[in-house]
Amino acid sequence: MASAPQCQQHRTIDAQGECAGEIISLELDALTPDGCEVVPTSPWHGDCDFLRLLLDGRVTINGQVAWRSGNRAGVRFFGQIHPVVVNELNGKAR
Repeated sequence: MASAPQCQQHRTIDAQGECAGEIISLELDALTPDGCEVVPTSPWHGDCDFLRLLLDGRVTINGQVAWRSGNRAGVRFFGQIHPVVVNELNGKAR
């Protein structure tokens, strides 16, 4: 099976995350079918591995916090987001 194409970011995507019972406002960067990078726009106090994301108010997916550096974190999704949806969220589809 061919691997999904990698999708480059064209805009920042607003998201909400739930981590250890804490709701966090986030901005997503580098969204691909397999994961993304997140930057909190509200305080993020919890140190957790599991993160439930609501992307752009319409796509929900669970992920694992793979790394943290400063206020930025990398999230690896459990499963994938379809590449067409990734392109739409990234602003490629009109």
